[in-house]
Amino acid sequence: MARRNEFEVQKQIMEDLESADISVPWVYRWSRISHYYGDSARQLFIAAALVMLIAAPFYTDDLPSDLPYIVVGVIALVVAAAITTPWKKMTIGLDAFAAGVGLIVFEVWALHAYNNNEMLKFVIREVLAVIFLFALYLSAKTLRAMLLHRMGKTDTPRDFTAAGSSSDNEQSTDQIKWRDAVQNALDERNDREKFDSND
Repeated sequence: MARRNEFEVQKQIMEDLESADISVPWVYRWSRISHYYGDSARQLFIAAALVMLIAAPFYTDDLPSDLPYIVVGVIALVVAAAITTPWKKMTIGLDAFAAGVGLIVFEVWALHAYNNNEMLKFVIREVLAVIFLFALYLSAKTLRAMLLHRMGKTDTPRDFTAAGSSSDNEQSTDQIKWRDAVQNALDERNDREKFDSND
């Protein structure tokens, strides 16, 4: 009986894989990777870089001396945004580091402007600090998922219960095994297509 159920599960997996839309490149099928927030962090980095460049005359204390640092910071943010990928922990770590540095620099600089009663400078610097705060949060969430090997995996109620508890009443063990097998098969297929497209 168990052998027959296993065969039926494998048959169902193959039918699901065959019915999948394979005309869509693997990149687009993976555009919504669970536990990956690198795309949002990338957008925040580009937004911060734009604000830094466009608003530079309004928030710097001495534009000629501050401008080289701002340009280097913008270049660093754009490079960090460009190399962000869900397949390398180093790039997500770099994003988290860049966001943390940006948060510290602009928050300290904002408080300095607040103490000097320069409200426009304070507001612009504070906006940049908040952008970096959200980028840090999203990068740290992504890095945590990578370190815990949860990237691309969906959470189930079973993931939050103690091992061996009987809270799987909603789903039978066969359904859970089947869903895990389908997820693994799709992961393997996407990996295979990813590496085939690189050749």
